[in-house]
Amino acid sequence: MRLFTGSFRALEEHFINFISKEKQNPLDRALVVLPSARLQNSLSKALARKSGFISAVDFADFQNLAASLNAYSPDKANALLPANALQDFIIKDILNQYSSLPVSRGYRTLFKSAFRDLIAAEITVKDLLLLMESDEIPSQEQKKQLSEFIVCYDQYLRQIRKDGFDSYGDFFKKAAGTVKNNAYLKKFKYIIFYGFYDLTALQYNVFKEIAADFEVSVYFPYLDTPAYSFVKNFYEGSILPLAQYKEALPPDNSPFRQAACDIFLPSDNEALNPDIRIIGVSGVRDEVNAAAKEILTLKEKHHIAFGEIALFARTMDPYKYDIPAIFARNKIPVNYSFEFPLLSHPFAAYIYNLLNLGRNDFYSADAAAVVASPYFKEGRREWRDIIRNSGITGGLSQWSGLANLYINSKNEEEKRLYRANAAQITQTIQALANFYPTLEEAGDFEFLAEKANSFIEAFTREDIEDYERNILEKIRKIIRQTASFSQVRRRAQKGEFLDELLWAMKEETFAKTSEYSDGVQAADIMALRGQHFKAAVFLGMNEGLLPATPAPDPILKEEYRTLLQKVGFLIHNQNERYFEEKLLFSLALSSVAEKCSFIFERSGDDGKTKIPSLYLSRLAQSAGKNLKSPDLSLSRRESEKLAQWPFELLNQEEAASLAALKFPAAKQALYTAFNPEELPDTLLENQLEKAPFLAFKSPGLNAYDGVIGHSNALAEKINIKGLSPSNLRALWLCPASYMFKNIIRSNEPPEYDRAKIPANAKGTLHHEILQKFYIYVTKNKLLDKLFTGAAGDIFEEFSNSSLTAERYKEYGLYPLVWKDLCKDIKKNLRHLIEADLPVLQQNNLTPSFFEYHLEAEADFDGVKLKLHGETDRIDINKETLFCRVVDYKSGKEDSSMLKAIFEKGILQPPLYMLMINESKDKNLQGCKAQSASLLAVEEEGNPEKSFSLSEYEAVREPFERAVKYRLDLAREGVFLITPCEDTCKYCAFADICRKDHVPSLRRAALSAQAVKLRSFNAPK
Repeated sequence: MRLFTGSFRALEEHFINFISKEKQNPLDRALVVLPSARLQNSLSKALARKSGFISAVDFADFQNLAASLNAYSPDKANALLPANALQDFIIKDILNQYSSLPVSRGYRTLFKSAFRDLIAAEITVKDLLLLMESDEIPSQEQKKQLSEFIVCYDQYLRQIRKDGFDSYGDFFKKAAGTVKNNAYLKKFKYIIFYGFYDLTALQYNVFKEIAADFEVSVYFPYLDTPAYSFVKNFYEGSILPLAQYKEALPPDNSPFRQAACDIFLPSDNEALNPDIRIIGVSGVRDEVNAAAKEILTLKEKHHIAFGEIALFARTMDPYKYDIPAIFARNKIPVNYSFEFPLLSHPFAAYIYNLLNLGRNDFYSADAAAVVASPYFKEGRREWRDIIRNSGITGGLSQWSGLANLYINSKNEEEKRLYRANAAQITQTIQALANFYPTLEEAGDFEFLAEKANSFIEAFTREDIEDYERNILEKIRKIIRQTASFSQVRRRAQKGEFLDELLWAMKEETFAKTSEYSDGVQAADIMALRGQHFKAAVFLGMNEGLLPATPAPDPILKEEYRTLLQKVGFLIHNQNERYFEEKLLFSLALSSVAEKCSFIFERSGDDGKTKIPSLYLSRLAQSAGKNLKSPDLSLSRRESEKLAQWPFELLNQEEAASLAALKFPAAKQALYTAFNPEELPDTLLENQLEKAPFLAFKSPGLNAYDGVIGHSNALAEKINIKGLSPSNLRALWLCPASYMFKNIIRSNEPPEYDRAKIPANAKGTLHHEILQKFYIYVTKNKLLDKLFTGAAGDIFEEFSNSSLTAERYKEYGLYPLVWKDLCKDIKKNLRHLIEADLPVLQQNNLTPSFFEYHLEAEADFDGVKLKLHGETDRIDINKETLFCRVVDYKSGKEDSSMLKAIFEKGILQPPLYMLMINESKDKNLQGCKAQSASLLAVEEEGNPEKSFSLSEYEAVREPFERAVKYRLDLAREGVFLITPCEDTCKYCAFADICRKDHVPSLRRAALSAQAVKLRSFNAPK
């Protein structure tokens, strides 16, 4: 055996050179055994970069290696016992018979973990009996507990073999026994074990057999430093004695590799000065935000590609909810694979509630959640309120009387509909109740599994989305696992099948992944071990997170593990896990070549003080830094926090938010002195002259006033791409804001306040819920049948699916604020739908397109302009092809529609009608827009403000002239500063606009261009 030791970086370099030089014949096959798929992916990419291709190199982890060895053996191995609910069930049966401990879920998990460790260490029942007889266990109570445990272990091994499975131990032992002359291994000229620093006894014995019969190269990560103390005994006692040739590879002398080794030496070391930054923040979300900014700094300032950056944490669990959204907002590609509870998915939660409903005696709130769910096959959305208002709490006898309850209504049709719905609800509850006893009864596991599948199928809609089908298949897999319990015991006891099924659903997870060819690698330290990066950002540098605190094993206790170690078994105890934490941090740190940032929480989201990691303290000392004065200590205040980052690192929302938070709008006094309506009079001039600081006169417009000249890029952009209604509005109200927006490319500022949702996010929620509702009622042909109350009830379900309890995290809101917000959204949207529905029905309109992109070329008084934009909704009369264009607004416009268009720049109504009528879109062929409506989402009265085509035709000429003149100015490169209290208040560019510079304001206001712009008033 040839043994190479060193850092992972040195191992990789030598390995790649070895494969590139030694493997000259592309047909010579090499087998590389390594610990993880991530490391395999990293190593294969490095090998491809070096040699340009990977030829005849097979990668495998130990389990795949053992499976291949067994596959080539004449004696076929049994199926490996799956590590799922079946193991738990076997242990449950054993504990019921042989243990005095409670047969709880927790104890089942602890026993499974202890059995796994014993099997992996090849510790037999005889070994444990010898341990029990040892004088080192003097206590009779301990002997009794250990004796009981040994009996359970013995029964576990017997049960597995009786059921025709191989345990993990049998599987590897058979593999080790097939090594000699194994045809699988003979296919390879080179066999390489790479990157393992620890092996179980089972794995080690397979490795040792291969090393005895085949020429093997081993790349073992080991340096003679305290950081590698976890590895030392295994290396010196089990690896080194097998080596015929040993080579310590040249050290990697980078400051990080050196720091990774030396931070665990005595504290009197000289400072190593690795290039690190230390950042203190408050709360998990700020950790992730800070990490995003550090990564952008590495990319933009230090020119390090995203794919060469790692985002480390000891565990990603605290951060997995924030990383996807925050990194997307900052336009950072990131690779991750995060696991989330299955029941956090709405469809899985519905199935769970469906299966569990009978156990709560059909409690009314649970029943409403099931039968009024959009996933329930025979349900109606209006059933929720009927159940909620009925006063029923639960019990089949109460449900049977639902249709006979008193209805406080004089409307006979409403009474009839109520009784019809109530009768259907009663029948549905009864149908559910008829099915439940089958699931709860004692019986064959496979039979009960079939019944569970039939039950779900009978009451669940078939027209679900593809991603929901994936969740359904995961649930069916759990049911199949529960059916497999029949291999252990044929029949389930009363209620046992459903107990096991529901618990397995609670324990199951589903993965959310992201993969880019050049993305930041975001994963825990264990997953990324052995890979290399130019730079890294470490999250969670606090005590309790890094190092992680290993939990003591209450079953296979610490003293038992230590005694087993003393007689030579490869089994770890809790103390050794502390040393592994050192090693893992050291490996992560030494994987970095150039720059590192470390983020710790000064305080948590609850405001409580947190302690920095001891590892961070030592690292700071080695770099000559003081944790009390980190390189950056982010403020809790949003405006101060945003100002602490370089402006170029802020995303669009943050840049606009900083401008809004830090720089106030123009002073009210200036607006008073600068009233555009009075400009034609001498009053303004007199007002300006009265104030000495305003008394300033200068020649005409210049570059400081938004005059950028002909042949400018913005004019070219208008010519080529055209304008959207929002861009034309900016040009209409304040041409300077259009110029800023298209140079800086920033959006409207969001509101950074945990007590308030950003306006744009709130608008997106409104659109999402309304679209779901209208698509549903249109698809199910309910539009012309619904009365307003029923429409509101159907809407309730769709709002619930979007306004889930946990979604407050997405917006950084307080839970109670989110709860109140959801109530307001539901109330407002329900009111809007109930007001909008009669308009649709009276005009025979069908909501047909949502968030629909429109394009058209229009003529404005002889000037051609491409128009484009996304309308919120298009309603079409299928018989006449007349259209209504709908645009949602938060509040209702209080002025007339003409004033709204000409004075406030509300241009969507005329422009969307124009685009539809001039469009060449095949979907809109033959359609003619007859009206445009602004629907106010938060209006208590009539939410609609309508503008008809005939009204537009009456003012078309002055409107077109107003548009044409603004286009002429833009093409000439004149973008005037035009302050207005309403628009300046929300403008993202207050910090760079010269609206507070009075000479600029005067030049703009008194210019011929401004005077002409003000002449385009709304027609009387």
